[in-house]
Amino acid sequence: MDKWLTLKEAEQLTGVKHNTFGSYITRNKVIPENKRIKKGNMWLIDREWLEEKYKDKIKERETMTNLVLIKDDQGRDVYVNINDRKIYDYSNKENWIEYNARIYRDGEPTMFFTNYREAGKVLEVKDRMETWNNAAKLGFAIASADLNKNDKEVAWQGLIEHIKKNEEQYFDSNGDWKLDLKVTAADIKAILKL
Repeated sequence: MDKWLTLKEAEQLTGVKHNTFGSYITRNKVIPENKRIKKGNMWLIDREWLEEKYKDKIKERETMTNLVLIKDDQGRDVYVNINDRKIYDYSNKENWIEYNARIYRDGEPTMFFTNYREAGKVLEVKDRMETWNNAAKLGFAIASADLNKNDKEVAWQGLIEHIKKNEEQYFDSNGDWKLDLKVTAADIKAILKL
């Protein structure tokens, strides 16, 4: 039944009411005959056709599902999409993660971004590497400036692996970046043999 969706499943996917789909079928509108079948007393719609026909509604619905109301660092209540947020900073010692995310208004993305904090810890080195204020990332940006996109990605993954193997050099006992850490472009070039 993966190829076919019930009218209720179509509603869950698209946000279009199941009785609207039923109306389309009884009036022989919108849904082509070869994209619907009747099984017992239940109508089914072709999943691929539905996903293509309603792709914009599905995308909009997925975005709306991921929107959350947060209080940003300026005290404003704003909507952000939690799937698009980036880790800006964190403190495992103080149990907070600061995110940067695009602001949404009326379900639509704006051109504005905001920062906000949530309780939590950043446990994975690759996630710690994404913070905007770490010396390794800055050193890497300078050291890899002449690399093409593919080589840069390979080098970045290599740096992550190096830091994973040598966490005690970069992070304190809480997993926070060491405050006195200095990583230069020359250090990065030596580590990655660039």
